[in-house]
Order: sequence, then structure tokens, then C-alpha cells
Amino acid sequence: MFDSLQSISNHSYSNLLLNPGCQDITHLINFSILHKLSKKLNLKTEKIVSQGEFLKKMGIIERANILSLNKSFKEKSEIFYRLKRLIHPNEMGNLFKVFFFKKRGIKFNLGFI
Repeated sequence: MFDSLQSISNHSYSNLLLNPGCQDITHLINFSILHKLSKKLNLKTEKIVSQGEFLKKMGIIERANILSLNKSFKEKSEIFYRLKRLIHPNEMGNLFKVFFFKKRGIKFNLGFI
């Protein structure tokens, strides 16, 4: 196992300790261990989905359309550029995953159906 804690700033790896709050911090997750742990704790695993799939099911496209109302062309293009970065499979859409587990009997599953 290796330490995969990392920070990203301006699309490049950066020093985690420099500029706190001004960069994204990520960690590679071992989903198989997390899945085994959730079973041991008697939690139900819904599934693992891509960030793009999850955000689309949560309504990010509709939200972007609402946010872009009455905006200039430049502002709209910025909104949809950022949207594409978050959900497109060749960008962050498939790179990041969302893992959902819950107590058995709980019906909530928004974004995972």
C-alpha cells in the first residue's frame, strides 16, 4: 500500500502544505476494502458510480441551466466549461467515483438509482 494523499492546483500536482484552501485534495480509495468493511458493519452497498453519472442524476445540468439564465455569453460559457470538466467521461466524470452505503432498511438512494 502507498500513501496516495495528493493535492491538485491549476490541473497539476502541488505541494499539499502550500496554499491551504486554494487547491483540491484527493486520495485514492481502495473500494474493495471499503466494501468489505461496509458488509462487516452490516451496511447495504448501493453501488459505486462515476462522478459524472452521480452529478447528472442529482440534477447538475438542470442547475447549470438555471444558473446561466440572464448571464452574458462569457458567463454562460464559463458555467458550461466547468460543468463539462465535472461530468465529461474524458475529464473528471469517470476519474472520480461516488460510493454509497447505508443502514439496511433505509430507502434513501438519490443519485444512485
